[in-house]
Amino acid sequence: MFKKIVSLTTVVLAYGLVTTVTYGQLLGLYEFDGGGNGTSWDDAANWEQVLDPTGGPLSGNPATPPDGVTSADIPLLGVVLVDNTQPGQTALDVSIGTAAGAGSLTISGGDLTPGRDVIVGRDAGGINLGVLAMTGGTLDAGDDIIIGSGSVGVMTMSGGAASVGDDFIINTNSSLTMN
Repeated sequence: MFKKIVSLTTVVLAYGLVTTVTYGQLLGLYEFDGGGNGTSWDDAANWEQVLDPTGGPLSGNPATPPDGVTSADIPLLGVVLVDNTQPGQTALDVSIGTAAGAGSLTISGGDLTPGRDVIVGRDAGGINLGVLAMTGGTLDAGDDIIIGSGSVGVMTMSGGAASVGDDFIINTNSSLTMN
């Protein structure tokens, strides 16, 4: 009997570790502040690192833009752009429109590949809008694209391609427009 319990415990522990590895571990949070050229995702000076890998507060520009182990918050309207000059952009999670402000992201070319979720309208207070506009390029979320998660989210597509590894969710008062 003891041998069965040890075997079951080992299987449960191994499964838990695999799940953690599959979804990745956050190694920081970057917030778009437009301090570089003011528009480009791939300009590290446009980002401020606001949390370190342990969740502690930081301040200052990172050496690189967000990558597969750092999440990206976008609390500014009309400034974040992924275009044909920016292939291979990534982040662990992308939140557009947060408690820090309304935000927008335009993808006109290139590609953005978050390892987990893209959340458009992520202000838990329900105030700050999130806008995602695609006119070209690709958006390939490793897990979900959620339009409206706390606040209103708006996604428009007139070109490009968006795909998910799991769910595409449009919540109440939010919208997806495809032309």
